[in-house]
Amino acid sequence: MEEQPLISIIVPVYNAERTLEKCVKALFNQTYPGIEYIFVDDGSADGSVALLEQLTMSSNRGTSCKIIHSDKNAGTAYARALAIDEAAGEWLMFCDSDDWMESEMASRMVAVAIEQEADIVTSSYFIDSPSCSKEISYRVTDTAELNEADIDTLHFALWNKLMRASLIKSNRLHGFTSAKCWDDVAIVAPAVALAGKTAVMHKAYYHYTCSNTSGSLTHQGHEIRLEDHLRVAEYLVQWFEQRGLSERYASFLKLLKFTSKIKMLRGRRIDVARWKSTYPETNRGIFGYRHIALHYRLAFFAVSVLPTCVSRSIARLMGRSGA
Repeated sequence: MEEQPLISIIVPVYNAERTLEKCVKALFNQTYPGIEYIFVDDGSADGSVALLEQLTMSSNRGTSCKIIHSDKNAGTAYARALAIDEAAGEWLMFCDSDDWMESEMASRMVAVAIEQEADIVTSSYFIDSPSCSKEISYRVTDTAELNEADIDTLHFALWNKLMRASLIKSNRLHGFTSAKCWDDVAIVAPAVALAGKTAVMHKAYYHYTCSNTSGSLTHQGHEIRLEDHLRVAEYLVQWFEQRGLSERYASFLKLLKFTSKIKMLRGRRIDVARWKSTYPETNRGIFGYRHIALHYRLAFFAVSVLPTCVSRSIARLMGRSGA
């Protein structure tokens, strides 16, 4: 029997004592035998590291585990970069410390990668809340082609993907670590652009935990996320330009730039003037952004053409409705 390729599963850990046990036990329960686990402590101040050491020592998977300690609390992008440099696997997978994977996820993704000769496999996933679990699925007609992709979790999260390690490491796609939000996009978009093939797996195995924890990034100020979005968009625009790929992926880049500035029209500090002047070329052809609901496209168009005093009122209405 042909030897199965090694997978490196990377897990950033920061103050995850409450959720870590479920995450780790699910990882250790993977049916795929050839896995190394790389946990990166991102400066945790709780009992995460002690719990992690206990879990690895008590498991028969313990000998295939590495625990890396970051020299600073710098966020998941920096933590993942440390782990990617240490990874020995032919393939990379990622898991957040408050999420969990079903036992067949690794084996099924590797099987699809081999069968379809793909460099990346991307899959549907579940959102788990305290009250229910909802599947977020690729449609049968969906592809992973960048110009067809919405700027969303399904297409650009790292944790619902298997990626060939050489694709990431040889192109240093994990080198951008200066954003804590959209850091996945900064890796996935270039990887998909360079991949020979990206396969779509419609069955979901990954469970993304949606909690109401006030300390999570999701509940921090939207101003922080806005600046990260803009930073990632600027980085990717430059990355695609430097490699002569801007024209090929013009549709993706236009949607990325437009999406990166949307939060300027939300929250307490609505800034219509800044929205209009940031990537102004993306304000033309708003109705072509088919991934954005039509009523929002109508509102964005109105903001783009009406005087600022009127546009601000429209933006406030959009913010209240969740745009």
